Amino acid sequence: MRISYKTSAFTLLTSFAFLAATFAEPGYDIRDDKKLKQLDVMKGGKLVGRYFYDYDNSSGQRRDDTFKTFLQLYNPAGDLAISKALGGEFSHHRGIFIGWNKVTIDGESFDCWHGHGGAQVHQEFSKVRADKGATSFTSRLLWEKGKNGPPAIEETRTMTFVPAPSPAYVMLDFTSTLKTLNGKTVILDGDPEHAGIQFRAAKELDRTKTRYLYPRKNADAHRDQDYPWVACSYVLGEKTYSVVYLNHPENPKDTKYSAYRDYARFGAFFKATLEKDQERTLKVRFIVMESALPPAEWIQKQYNAYTGKKDAAPETTEKGPS
Repeated sequence: MRISYKTSAFTLLTSFAFLAATFAEPGYDIRDDKKLKQLDVMKGGKLVGRYFYDYDNSSGQRRDDTFKTFLQLYNPAGDLAISKALGGEFSHHRGIFIGWNKVTIDGESFDCWHGHGGAQVHQEFSKVRADKGATSFTSRLLWEKGKNGPPAIEETRTMTFVPAPSPAYVMLDFTSTLKTLNGKTVILDGDPEHAGIQFRAAKELDRTKTRYLYPRKNADAHRDQDYPWVACSYVLGEKTYSVVYLNHPENPKDTKYSAYRDYARFGAFFKATLEKDQERTLKVRFIVMESALPPAEWIQKQYNAYTGKKDAAPETTEKGPS
């Protein structure tokens, strides 16, 4: 069964310092295939993003394939996935996703990153909206401990596609609200390689051409903390794609980025404690373009617009994987 939500077209006028463009944005359409358990975000009839929300623990392989939900992104033509799905090296890396490899409750830990003893199970879409200015959907999930174990966390995950500034073609707000259940205290822990909200590029990328841009002079992502943003570019086929990651200042501090791998998996990690019956909301904005890395001035402008800040563009460091 496929359910469709449609909107009218809207017009967006933007400019970019090194690539000016004026264009009319088509309308959005959200289609929920309940049989395949995939929710598609379309724009002008082209696939923009696909949210995979199936969960099947009937076998070990099926559980490994479905233990967490994720969003896959596509190229401007809508016919090529630019982020990773199942399979390949590190199968648990999938598109845009969230997780911690050490979730502790009652002194016992489970893993919602690799899926070892934990799973994120979609329950329902509480909100699906497609209108003139944006489109969004909200997935309610339970983070379960063990196979069919008691849920430890309720997550409300909202993904909102908003008009993207040129030359970007996707701007996505990822908002996750985590709430403890059953009066328990939950500790979210791990390390920068295996926790947080992260992006993973399609596995077919050319690993020799991955680049990162950091908002700090002489940056060392293995050591530095609390970057406001990071950008990554990678080559897929004959095209170069860049993904900008804007970390909202309301997120926890002492954040470290895993942003140095040649396979372009990157994102921010932090530790957090959720006291009993406490909610915590995490916010990240992703900006995607089919081009090389944008200048820091442009990224900082987008960060300021997202956060309400008025910060000047920082000195930067651009380099390859390390």
